Amino acid sequence: MVDLTTSSKIQKLKAQIKKLEQKENILVARKQARALTQITTLVKTNGLSVAQVTTALGRRTPKKITKRIEGKAVNESKLAGRKIAPKYQNPANATETWTGRGRAPKWALELKAAGKLDTALIR
Repeated sequence: MVDLTTSSKIQKLKAQIKKLEQKENILVARKQARALTQITTLVKTNGLSVAQVTTALGRRTPKKITKRIEGKAVNESKLAGRKIAPKYQNPANATETWTGRGRAPKWALELKAAGKLDTALIR
């Protein structure tokens, strides 16, 4: 059984931890704000576009963030989460299909390289 003095000490320590975490969050936010200011200045003074910066960060095209849910950025699109009908079908194996979106399967890449991707169109 825990006595009252130990319990109150634990509560005080938890409160101190919470205050320290809040201070840490404030310091991190300030540091990030300074870094963003420096980045923005560099981008503007060197005439870089948003697309160039996002490409340099590893993305092919910039993504538009429209809202946040539970602190996480969420891309909102009318097609997000919807299934679409396949556009191509593997001539060698009819069970393999591809919508024409996203990463192409190996058979589609081979047909495209041969210039025969149109033969796989589902009519």
